[in-house]
Amino acid sequence: DQAVSQPNFWGIAGVARREHSHSNFLAWVLDPRADHGLGHAFLGAFMMAVVPEKSRAAMERVSEEEWGAGVVRREWQHMDLVIEVAGWACVVENKIGSGEHSNQLERYEQTLRRLLPEKERFGVFLTVGGAEPNGSAGGFFRGWSHVDLACILRKITAQKSEWLSPKQRLLL
Repeated sequence: DQAVSQPNFWGIAGVARREHSHSNFLAWVLDPRADHGLGHAFLGAFMMAVVPEKSRAAMERVSEEEWGAGVVRREWQHMDLVIEVAGWACVVENKIGSGEHSNQLERYEQTLRRLLPEKERFGVFLTVGGAEPNGSAGGFFRGWSHVDLACILRKITAQKSEWLSPKQRLLL
């Protein structure tokens, strides 16, 4: 009830159900060189939260320079987001009000394997409620919710607040 009574930027902008708008925002806030003022802090926090457990210790050793050189691609090979940092590649499939279809998650895993064979690859199935992927994609993709994402963004924004302009704080 409280959430319904609060203003919602996405609804006010008329894009609450537009997956591309949400993905564009996510690509912007993950990009370590974008003008959001967070540098690579959100990128690092997100990647550390979603990396498979077996790779966490290795990812903790990624240098500041490697985080800062991270690349976020939008709609690359039909994938919503592809994030490359050091030796890792993460595909994010973002869903707003729809589910998996046409074996897309399996196809994305195969595409990453083919195009980025030198990287350790994993996927995030991002949905409003954190649904788990169906079928064989569950071994490669992990379910993650928009709420999880918002919690990380709030935490990083609070940590970096003194360096952010009022416009940056408002957008974040």
